[in-house]
Amino acid sequence: ARWVVLLASGGHFAGAVFQVGASKAAKGRQGGGGEQGVQVLAHRTFHRYVIRAKAGGRQSTKDGAGGKKIKSAGSSLRRHNEAALERDIKEQMRAWAGHLQEARLVFVHALGVNGNPIFAGDDAPLHRSDPRLRKIPFLTRRPTFSEAQRVASTLAQIKYEDPPAPPTQAGVLDASVPPTPTRAAVDSVAALTLKEKKITAPSMLSESDIQAAREKAEKNAAKKARDKARKQEKKRLETEAAAAQQAAQELVRSEAAVIEVAQACTQSTGSSVLERLRAAKEDKLRAQAEKQAQGARCAREERAAAAERRLAALKGNNAAGDSAGPRCDNCGQSLVGHTPFHRLQYMYCTTACVRGHMQTLSEA
Repeated sequence: ARWVVLLASGGHFAGAVFQVGASKAAKGRQGGGGEQGVQVLAHRTFHRYVIRAKAGGRQSTKDGAGGKKIKSAGSSLRRHNEAALERDIKEQMRAWAGHLQEARLVFVHALGVNGNPIFAGDDAPLHRSDPRLRKIPFLTRRPTFSEAQRVASTLAQIKYEDPPAPPTQAGVLDASVPPTPTRAAVDSVAALTLKEKKITAPSMLSESDIQAAREKAEKNAAKKARDKARKQEKKRLETEAAAAQQAAQELVRSEAAVIEVAQACTQSTGSSVLERLRAAKEDKLRAQAEKQAQGARCAREERAAAAERRLAALKGNNAAGDSAGPRCDNCGQSLVGHTPFHRLQYMYCTTACVRGHMQTLSEA
């Protein structure tokens, strides 16, 4: 019979065609078995990088889950490899069309999207309703040619087991009557008891062995009593230590409370002193600011008076020289024969006089 084994998982694909013949070896029925001869007719494996590193899963599964589409170089490579892997598998299935038609059984292990190249599409090489399809009834490893051989060899094995013989009437035991221990059972228990002493138990225990066992039991009982007393003493000491620690913590908390009260009293007493110092500093700063403002006011008044005096002098000069023609409103020079500079209602002989007169008026 011709078998086809197809394995697909995680970007790996392994396919093989086997010819299964007669049994090569036959053993006895009791615990025996036989393995049919398995001959490889054709095989092919593929591998493509389609699994997302660290995150796991195929790129197509991630794209189908929704959300933002990934546009990295790795995702593009995985999408290309998935399409290439599906194309390679379908081409190989078309090349094995003769083997698939002659196959008696087709064993497939391809879960989820791994089975799309085999079963999906109009040009699918196989259909899920094919009666020859079989699932592999045990765990498989990574799809490789050696794994396909192991699967075929395991499926071709035949094991025989005889059913257990039913109990006879003589062999049925009455549950109400306790069984009587046999001599062999007694000897085995004695051997286990004396195993530490490396003494081979005879058919019956001697008085010395019984005495040694009794002494050992007494020693074990005394040791257990000492251990129990030691544990009780340790527990008592731990309890006393915990109580002492708790008392020390309460004392520390009470002392901290006293310190906090003292600090609060000190702060309340010293707050008035700090307020007086702060008020005195503010008064000093206020007096300095008033003195500076008064000095600035006096300086402004002096500059304004000087400007008024200059303007009065200029007006006097202009009034005296009106008969001789127009004069510069800043320096008083005659503008006869010159093209004056005009600004508002004033006339100037030069731009320097314009700037000087503007500054004089602004100071006034």
